[in-house]
Amino acid sequence: GVPDPVAIQGNIADRNQIVSWLNEKLEGGSASASRIGGPFAQIPVAERPHATSQMDGPHWATYKTVFGSFVPYLPRLIPVEFLDLLMLRAFKLLKKKVKSRYDQCLDTAVGRSSSMQTAKMFAERLFREAYDRADLQIALLEVIEGFYCFPEQVAKVYYEVLSSLETLAGTSDSSHTSVYLQCVAGTSAPAAGHLLSLVMHSITLCWPGTTLSADEPLDEREVPMFLKMVYSNDDGIFRLTLDDLITDMLVNTNRNLTRSSIRSYFADGIESLKEYMLASQMALLTRKSIATQWAELDFEDFTDVNHSALGDTSPLYCDFLYACCTLNKTSRVPPREVAFIAVLTMKGQR
Repeated sequence: GVPDPVAIQGNIADRNQIVSWLNEKLEGGSASASRIGGPFAQIPVAERPHATSQMDGPHWATYKTVFGSFVPYLPRLIPVEFLDLLMLRAFKLLKKKVKSRYDQCLDTAVGRSSSMQTAKMFAERLFREAYDRADLQIALLEVIEGFYCFPEQVAKVYYEVLSSLETLAGTSDSSHTSVYLQCVAGTSAPAAGHLLSLVMHSITLCWPGTTLSADEPLDEREVPMFLKMVYSNDDGIFRLTLDDLITDMLVNTNRNLTRSSIRSYFADGIESLKEYMLASQMALLTRKSIATQWAELDFEDFTDVNHSALGDTSPLYCDFLYACCTLNKTSRVPPREVAFIAVLTMKGQR
């Protein structure tokens, strides 16, 4: 019979029971796998350069644990706008999980320690032991499960998401998906991917693909509205002016303001740390690095640089510590990682 999706919700070990059922259900290419509902129902079946993935990268670890070698029939190439939305939700869920995990570790440590200083050291050790490189993969799976209730649907979409990320990561107009792929694989800290997904999804909200093609010229009067949404929480921090941003955008896009050019402008700017806020943050962090004579920065350096802008930075320690775990660092991370955490927080993603 069909496994109960409610019974296996949230329990990866128990989900393994559906692997044999999935292969039996869809053996030979059951057409039912391509007739799924939910928010991706309108995604057309696309002819992929490679219809199936080799599933040999670290980003496939959770998929293979849960679904084994199952490969859906006619996997679709999911549009990048849908991937941005899914990844944004996955990053937000991961952030909540990280905060909850650290709070639990701290509660446990406080109950077993004689001082708060000892408790914090013990909590950090517990947090590091609980770290799993597949955390974001699990969060992404849970986001997809939130859309679909049947295992075959979850497996199909999860496969399509991972294989689409692989395909789009090599294209010029969706190269930022390579950052998503690195984050899902656990080789890159999540703050950079979270920031990218936040900005990319904001562009989609302002100019949906259903109403505007990727290369259709935008009304320049709409651009300030978009910038105010992206930088809604940043006013006054770095003397930000919309005129400066618009001027820079016009220069770098050769006045060719389209949905595609704006996406490329922000994707390239964030990845190269030339985006306005990241560049400002990197300038501050570089000065701090020179002053301390350390190539990498610790959390105290992060607090010193951002106290005036962020106030109490202590709630962000778990994000900083998670970046240390991902990058296999003890207590210091490269300035770029600190910059991503700071800018993401300034955009209201605390």
